[in-house]
Amino acid sequence: MTYERPERQTDLKTIRILLKNLLNEHHVLEIACGTGYWTKIISSVAKSITATDINNEVLKIAKNKLIKLKKVTFIQDDSYSLKKIRGNFTAGFAFS
Repeated sequence: MTYERPERQTDLKTIRILLKNLLNEHHVLEIACGTGYWTKIISSVAKSITATDINNEVLKIAKNKLIKLKKVTFIQDDSYSLKKIRGNFTAGFAFS
């Protein structure tokens, strides 16, 4: 996995710090959350997160990782339409 490669750790640390600073105290809409790697990091500082992905299998993995966090909501939806998304968000996040 890319996130575990030793040569990526310095860059990932920088990104984690930036995200925490940028998304602190925000209500975040996360597009294409995948298995929840970034969702978990953002959840440490965000007021709430609505995390979406079209793939139900990866959403299940993310949900299992973050099942105890009440501030994270997972919704299966297409990132190009976001028809199921409701709410007021103060920030958005997508990372591929």
